[in-house]
Amino acid sequence: MHCSNESMRKIERIQERALRLLNCDYANSYKLLLHNSNSQTMQEKRINILAIEIFKTLNNLNPPYMKDLFVINNIRSHYPENLMAQIHHYVTYGEKSIRILGPKIWNALPKYLKQKRTLYSFKKLMKSLSLDSVCGRALFLIK
Repeated sequence: MHCSNESMRKIERIQERALRLLNCDYANSYKLLLHNSNSQTMQEKRINILAIEIFKTLNNLNPPYMKDLFVINNIRSHYPENLMAQIHHYVTYGEKSIRILGPKIWNALPKYLKQKRTLYSFKKLMKSLSLDSVCGRALFLIK
């Protein structure tokens, strides 16, 4: 998320090697290893962490300066709980910043998840979601 695609692939490969070593399983696929160990890919973990930080910010559980990073969509919209997408000027730095990726990921989440009232219930649902199916569009946007 905050690094190059090549670096993200390297991190995923390291996690895959670690799972294979810990489970002594060199035959099954990476997805099956993740499923058996009740784990997520590193990219899914990063998306989870970012979504949780946004939830905490919008519910005043983070320091006040974090509110400056996200702008709630106050324009007439069918989705008032969405965040406004910020414009970035530099692909090198702006495209992968929390200010740009945060709204993309938050807006891709289902409405029922964004309307949760407690951090515990939000985290629990985030962990149980398959981010590939729910946030496929957001995953594509951050690759």
